[in-house]
Amino acid sequence: MKKTLCVILCLVMVLGLMPMATFAATDHLQGEQGIGFAFADIASPAAGEKPSYDANYGGRGYILDSGNNNASYYKNGVGWYDVTEEKNVPTSGVFEAGHEYKVMIFFSAEEGYAFNADVSIQINGIDATVDYISETIVVGELTFPRLPSEELPIKNPFSDVTESDYFYDAVLWAVDNDITTGTGPITFSPNANCTRAQAVTFLWRTTGCPEPAAIDNPFTDVDPSAYYYKAVLWAVGSDITTGTSATTFSPDASCTRAQIVTFIWRASGQQEVSSGNPFADVNSGDYYYNAVLWAVDRGITTGLSATSFGPDAICTRAQIVTFLYRFIGG
Repeated sequence: MKKTLCVILCLVMVLGLMPMATFAATDHLQGEQGIGFAFADIASPAAGEKPSYDANYGGRGYILDSGNNNASYYKNGVGWYDVTEEKNVPTSGVFEAGHEYKVMIFFSAEEGYAFNADVSIQINGIDATVDYISETIVVGELTFPRLPSEELPIKNPFSDVTESDYFYDAVLWAVDNDITTGTGPITFSPNANCTRAQAVTFLWRTTGCPEPAAIDNPFTDVDPSAYYYKAVLWAVGSDITTGTSATTFSPDASCTRAQIVTFIWRASGQQEVSSGNPFADVNSGDYYYNAVLWAVDRGITTGLSATSFGPDAICTRAQIVTFLYRFIGG
């Protein structure tokens, strides 16, 4: 008996001297590969239509799976939430006019993989809010622009915008969602040049007017009282654009087609595409090369012809709202 007690005491003393193993929150089990980025695309809400539960996704190490969530509200790893009425949308439901909706996409790590604690997610090319459940389950959430109201249909106040114009829907969407206004009570000026200030402001509003990074304003030509002040600081702080010099932003300078698609591409996460380049005026060494190919691949814009993109052509007000409208899935 004494011998047994002695052995036990020795073990306790040895164990007490051994250092405890510690694991950081981001450590994975031995052999697991970390996932730092995931993405999916899904059809945008439309009034009177049923929600889509068929999301396209890519990347290695994960699938879409809503687990044990209520099958009446979740399917194929996708769920929808009615922000306006603060309730989940049943799989048998339809989108209602005038409502704002959020999609929730559940990403599940496959065996041998684990999500990093700082994993980023994009939905429809837009940075999504990430709900980190565990190393094996993360949820990406994206809120879509409010659907037009049937009770209060969007009226066209502009004499220079007609239903036959390619930009008709885009202009009405932009005005209805406070992306921009007209240049006058009855004019939109679709062919007017789009300035750098307008470009970053329209993009900033399209992404939900996020607060800019905590940076000082380095520009002498960007006044805190200017309508584009926060948009400029957000764009610079998010590496979407820079100034035209260390101390100037040149808010009234016109934007080119290449600059506009590059701004949108950077805001979407700078994805690369493998499609071929049909344009003789877009070269692999150009800063806008990947942005142009991505924009064409996503259907955001096309070339001026089958072999010309016109990167240095000035972008008009009609063109930029159309690019943004197509970018968010319009």
